[in-house]
Amino acid sequence: MGKVVHLKRGQKAVDETLISSACPPAIKLACAENVRDILDLETACFNPHKYDLMDERALRYFLGPANGFILIVEESGHLAGYGQVMFRKNSSAGRFCSLAVHPDFQGKGVGGRLFKAIEDVCRALDADTLLLEIRQDNDVLKSKYSAMGYKPYQVIADYYPDHVPSVKMKRKL
Repeated sequence: MGKVVHLKRGQKAVDETLISSACPPAIKLACAENVRDILDLETACFNPHKYDLMDERALRYFLGPANGFILIVEESGHLAGYGQVMFRKNSSAGRFCSLAVHPDFQGKGVGGRLFKAIEDVCRALDADTLLLEIRQDNDVLKSKYSAMGYKPYQVIADYYPDHVPSVKMKRKL
């Protein structure tokens, strides 16, 4: 079974076969061919004055040697959403970095399916905890994550580009 702990330098934390087997059929592991669509989705979903957006170089690194994964959902031939998780060396926790759902697909369960798949993949990779951070002023999302069992454990001042603090939350898987 794939592990997310005790990595050697340069060793990738994820096992692509294990990830694919942990995902439902409609959700798959992102690859280099998805880069442009993921970047376009970020632009459609996130205000650059409020969030740091990924650039192509960072995304290609993430899809290559980085210790993490991006799951995607395609609907009607279009990228409907993606979710991203990273792992740190010598840690059994996954860090949920981002989730975006195209405006045309919001309110249709895409985000919920992606998030469940992310948790399932993290469990399959032997992660015992999932960490995330959200804007302190995003009460709707804080409420959703709290309802899913995520607990706040730290506030980081001046975190986002517009100086809004972030709230770090975590949940045992």
